[in-house]
Parts: sequence; C-alpha cells; structure tokens
Amino acid sequence: MIWRARSVPHAKVTPKDFGAALFHVFVVIPIVLFLYDRAFQVWPFPKAVTGLPLPVRVAIYLVGTDFGYCWMHRLMHTRHLWRFHKWHHSPTYAYWLAGCRATVQQQFLVGVP
Repeated sequence: MIWRARSVPHAKVTPKDFGAALFHVFVVIPIVLFLYDRAFQVWPFPKAVTGLPLPVRVAIYLVGTDFGYCWMHRLMHTRHLWRFHKWHHSPTYAYWLAGCRATVQQQFLVGVP
C-alpha cells in the first residue's frame, strides 16, 4: 500500500536488456574463454590447486570469483569507470532482466578478471 508497484514498459526496455544478455552470452563469454585458454597455456595453475579434491577446488573457485566480481563491481562505482557502469543502475524499475543490463565495456571489465 505504501510503495505500489509500477508497471514496467516491457515492450520498450526488454529488447535492450535481452540484447545485452545475449551479447554477453554469445560474444563476451566466448572471447573470455578464448583468452583464458591462451593465458593458462602460458601460466598454468599451480599443482597445489589442481591436486586438491574437486569440492575444495569448487569452493575456492566460488569464493575467488565472488571476491573478484565484488571488487570489480566496487571499482565500477569510481569516477573513472562509472561511465561504463551507470547504464546498469539506470532502471527505475525491477524486473528479471534489469540486472543483466551492462555496457560492452563493463561486460569485459567484469568478465576478463
């Protein structure tokens, strides 16, 4: 009753957000995987990590990637990177694709590290 939900102009916003999500899945992720493949041919993981049991490696991966994503997202809020990130915070509504909204530069800055 206090904060009523506003209707989202889906026909106007969904194509851009869906396009951003598709671009991320079909362009950014393949490029990042290509770069990872090339980087780890030169700098392989240490044997100490590859020798760990799979559940431990998965836990390390989840903590490490979440830590990296959190700090990259924080860096996006600095004055130097905000221009690449502000589109992510531009929606004045909440719906399932609003969080996928990201510029190309932001997708690479977050995806590559």
